[in-house]
Amino acid sequence: MTCWTFTIDWMGRAHLANAERNVHHHQSAKSRKAWREAGIQGCRMAKVPKGLGRIGILSQPIYPKGPLPDPDAIHPTAKGIIDGIVTGKSKDPGYGVVPDDNGTHVAYVCFLAPIKDPTAKTGIRVIITHQESS
Repeated sequence: MTCWTFTIDWMGRAHLANAERNVHHHQSAKSRKAWREAGIQGCRMAKVPKGLGRIGILSQPIYPKGPLPDPDAIHPTAKGIIDGIVTGKSKDPGYGVVPDDNGTHVAYVCFLAPIKDPTAKTGIRVIITHQESS
C-alpha cells in the first residue's frame, strides 16, 4: 500500500456540521469551495499521482488548544477536500487522483478522532491510501 499525507493548516479551523446547519447555503458553498481548493493544493504539495484506480481517505483535525469536536463533525470540510482530490466536473475540476468520489473509486472515508497538539497549527491532516494491483 502506498500513502500520501498532507496537512492543510493554512485554512484554520474546519467548518463543522453544527455550523453548517446554522449558515445560509451560499456561505456553506463558499466554505466548501475554499476547502476544495485547499484539497487541490495539498495534493500538489504532496505530489499525489493522478489517475489512480481506487483510494481510501483518512482525515484528522488537529487543534493546538481548546475543546475537541466529535470525530465526524468535520464532514462538511472533508467533503470539500475530497471534491478537490477527485477529478470532478468540468465546471469545477479537482486535482484528479481518481475520476470520481463514488464507491467505485473511493473505498472508504474515515474520520479519525481530533487530536490536540500544542506545537501545531490548527488544521486537517489528510492521508490518501492506494492499494496497487498485484
